[in-house]
Amino acid sequence: MKKLISVMVLSVFLTLTTMAMASQVTFINGYGPYQTGLGGEFTLAPSADLSWVLGNYVPGKSSLAGTATFQTFCLEVGEHVYANGTYNAAINTNAITGGVGLAGDPISIGTAYLYSEFAKGTLVNYAFNGTEAEREASAALLQNAIWYLEGEGGAANSYYNLVNNKFGNAFADNNGAYNVAVLNLTDANGGFAQDVLVATPIPTALWLLGTGLLGLVGLRRKFKA
Repeated sequence: MKKLISVMVLSVFLTLTTMAMASQVTFINGYGPYQTGLGGEFTLAPSADLSWVLGNYVPGKSSLAGTATFQTFCLEVGEHVYANGTYNAAINTNAITGGVGLAGDPISIGTAYLYSEFAKGTLVNYAFNGTEAEREASAALLQNAIWYLEGEGGAANSYYNLVNNKFGNAFADNNGAYNVAVLNLTDANGGFAQDVLVATPIPTALWLLGTGLLGLVGLRRKFKA
């Protein structure tokens, strides 16, 4: 049992070490073939050290078939990115500047559930296999529901109704549920660009455990110095 726990802790430690490395993402084909309006779907290609997230997406559905990419949606209406732009990326539990809503706000349980289902390619009534126009319509509907759930405008549409019926209060903090996190994007000068969603393979409990272990390791080194 002790050996199993040690292996799990080591796995978390190594993954968090990878997370802590400088990572980047690049917007592909402008913003992506299914991008519409001011929001997603956005198509992102991660740098090699962030490529571990790709295993959480389904080729042909939540990632473009035959490419090392994943599809995502933005959280803030007041932040912007450029077509084909490359940005520094850091995984976080919160959006950074908050757009028109609160600064440093965690994503809602409704947003986490919807994006988790999208990443798995199982989101109800989403036109994963539809025409480009049909998929863009689904993307616009989901993006507006996410904005609404994050206090960024949007609309209380069928996707909002889905999660509100499921949770009762879809605006409540997700507290790490569904392994969905925020990818904070900054430009080369460190300026805030946008916050987008990312699916992670690590349950939040283990993530927090790993973060604590990293802190303990740092303290031990400090006391030894």
